[in-house]
Amino acid sequence: MPPLPFQPGEVSNGEFVPRPPRRRDEWITSLTLARVAEAADRLRVDRRRLLQSASGMAAMLGIVNLAACAGDSSEPASSAATTTTARRRATTTTGGSFVVPEPEDVEACAQVLGTQGEFIFDVHTHHVVPDGPWRQNAPRIADMILDLVPDGCVEADPYDCLNRVAYLRDIFLGSDTTIALLSDVPNSGPDDAPIPFDEAVRTREFADSLTSGGARRVLVHNVIAPNFGDLSMRLDDMAAKVATGNVDAFKVYTAWGPGRQGFAMDDPAIGIPVIEQARSLGVKVFCAHKGLPLLKFDRRHNGPRDM
Repeated sequence: MPPLPFQPGEVSNGEFVPRPPRRRDEWITSLTLARVAEAADRLRVDRRRLLQSASGMAAMLGIVNLAACAGDSSEPASSAATTTTARRRATTTTGGSFVVPEPEDVEACAQVLGTQGEFIFDVHTHHVVPDGPWRQNAPRIADMILDLVPDGCVEADPYDCLNRVAYLRDIFLGSDTTIALLSDVPNSGPDDAPIPFDEAVRTREFADSLTSGGARRVLVHNVIAPNFGDLSMRLDDMAAKVATGNVDAFKVYTAWGPGRQGFAMDDPAIGIPVIEQARSLGVKVFCAHKGLPLLKFDRRHNGPRDM
């Protein structure tokens, strides 16, 4: 079968096992191939080339629109029949549309949101400790972070625009964020961490001191690097951090390591002991950086299959 512009139905990069194609997915495939074959014959062009062109994409997207209106039970007997079916049936399947008031209608929007407003949880935030040893010990990280300094920064030390005060101002005063999770970039410990765990806890405590009744607004990651040094020491450090009562989740960069050697979360030598230690400590949430490679990541361990 010629390659389609995209695969209908569920697809996965390894994060989950996709379900088999549904009847509607098979319909989309069949009708797309039929329509493109008809057009290719009419235009006297190669069917495969047409299918992979912008015209092929447009044709397939048109079929997807028809399928969305026709439901799962209709048969793709022909383009004309399908069009008639789509016009006749007004019902849609999963993936319809939102019913929301117009954004200009303030009263209607307020009624939908209720008295509590909108809950926004930012699950990936950062700041740095400008005078930490990481700037000397992790120059590549320092250069990467320097590129993230806002253009309007006027501080003598540009990293001061990414410090604790700037973080709390931008997250909680400059946006509508309700709760933020404070994480960190790849590091092997306090000496090369832009915001070591103890400093992240201080940020949380400072934020709590500013809220009404001390309500917690900042959650904290404990970034661990079990492929650096002695594993038993890393496991002991996990226990010590959890004992402080400040670990909301563990963060790992599986594609980062000494000599550009990463690790897998299902590796019985590294990943599994880490998971078992976390479970024994009562921490059930792991966050893993996957997908976009940073620095000199080991791309073999940058996919989600081990999660």
